[in-house]
Amino acid sequence: MMKLCAACLLAFAFTLFFSPAFTQDKTLYDSAKKLLPNQAVEAEKLALEFLRQSREKNVDSSLARGHYLLGTINYYLGHYYISVDYFQKALKSDFLQKDLKLAESCWNNIGASSDKLNLLPQALSAYQESLKLAEQRKDSTGIAETWINIGLLAGRVKNYKEADATTRRALAYFTGKKDTLNIALCFQNLSVFYAEQGSYDSAYKYNVLSLQLYQAIGDVYGETVLTNNLGVRYSDKKQYDLAIATQEKALRMARELGMIGFEGTIFMNMGENYLALKNYPEAEKNFKMAFLMSDSAQTRDNYERLYWLMTDLYAQQGNYQQYRKWAAQFQDFLEKEAEAGALARYDELKNLYELEKKEAQILAQSEKLRQRRNQLLLMGGAILLICGALVFITILYVRSKKLMRSLYLSNVAQTRQPRVIVETVATGQQEKEGRSQHAELFARIEERMAEEKLFRRPNLTIADLSAALGSNDKYISQAINSLSGKNFSGFLNDYRINEAKRLMLSGQELTLKQIAADCGFSNPSTFYRQFKDLTGLTPSSFYEMCREGVQHQEV
Repeated sequence: MMKLCAACLLAFAFTLFFSPAFTQDKTLYDSAKKLLPNQAVEAEKLALEFLRQSREKNVDSSLARGHYLLGTINYYLGHYYISVDYFQKALKSDFLQKDLKLAESCWNNIGASSDKLNLLPQALSAYQESLKLAEQRKDSTGIAETWINIGLLAGRVKNYKEADATTRRALAYFTGKKDTLNIALCFQNLSVFYAEQGSYDSAYKYNVLSLQLYQAIGDVYGETVLTNNLGVRYSDKKQYDLAIATQEKALRMARELGMIGFEGTIFMNMGENYLALKNYPEAEKNFKMAFLMSDSAQTRDNYERLYWLMTDLYAQQGNYQQYRKWAAQFQDFLEKEAEAGALARYDELKNLYELEKKEAQILAQSEKLRQRRNQLLLMGGAILLICGALVFITILYVRSKKLMRSLYLSNVAQTRQPRVIVETVATGQQEKEGRSQHAELFARIEERMAEEKLFRRPNLTIADLSAALGSNDKYISQAINSLSGKNFSGFLNDYRINEAKRLMLSGQELTLKQIAADCGFSNPSTFYRQFKDLTGLTPSSFYEMCREGVQHQEV
């Protein structure tokens, strides 16, 4: 919820920049603003040039706006320390002593950036400064929105009394204004506060109220999130079957909206419900789907929770081997995340301090980073002791190599076998005729693919294939779906990966990048991901075994 409020206020604050005094190269400024949030790197280049010109002309109002713009850009880039620094520079200007609205936005955004850095006292202090300015300006809406942010912060530090009181003040204001969206947001936050305190009936009540309001205003995104949350509320009350049914509904809604990352969250929640019911196969299936969706969305927000759940799953089953495997992966993930986070913070602070020429603070941060690394080494040593002797690790390694070799030989055999057509059973004369037409069309598709290797075209679309065959997109899609059991993308990737395996087995001296390009992949990372998904091996592992001369004739 903090993300929503902060993002809304960041976007809202841009409307402040069109006063008559704002004459310093407005075109350059507007160009940078239009690139946000998706092209923040390019926006930063324009904003820095805008700031340089403002310094040359020494226009205080333009300098203030330039600093504010760069603060906003760095917020979107995830450089929260630098974002705070730019907002603070804007607040020091004489112009913001008069423009209280812009100053209020600066303090609010400092609060949002500080919250991202988990600097909760600083975030609370910044929101309070924003609140003072909103009260001074008699901006009732700004006051109420800041109450929501303060309430969320209070909830995060477990000060639920303050969180409840502040949120209800905002609720009373928005109720008077009949602002349905913000009323729904307040109910949503209250539901979370009560759930964290173990008051599950109250949490359920406010979740339902919030969901009803999102439905009333047609906010499908909010409705999807609250439907999943309702499933969590049922879980809190140990009504696991009802929770699963509710979250299945949320999953369908998320798919319609293309919320891939949120699908991962829903799968994780469903897996927890199945785990509580001791339905271990379904729990494992849902946890693995959660990993898959998170990877597809390129988000790792749920990884820590998912790794913990997987270890708990195997612990409950008494599957010691899988438990140790996932526990080791879990620890490895934590170490890498901690080190990556520390390095990212270090790099950002280093840039900030170089900007301000604060070498002493850079050295202090370097010392902290070394301490963190030493702590990680100690943790790694402890985990090695817990995981057992080197003999056990060696055994696991040997088994892993055998499994990879088995996968490799299986893929070699599959590459040499004719393609398998998967056709669903038709019922009724009309449906059988349709299947016959599909089979004929699919045979033509397979023939063109084999003879002309159309799949090697990087940008091949279903429309291109339709044109080549003199058919239409719908029939092509239906034929592929019914005869291959895959959608067009999966069908195309199947051909491409088989071609990649063939090239690797051919003995030609090709790089993986060349192979990916020759098979029709314009993006090497997509090639790597699809190869791993379809073969169970990374391209480099498969290629290495080809070069090592693993005996193909054993197949």
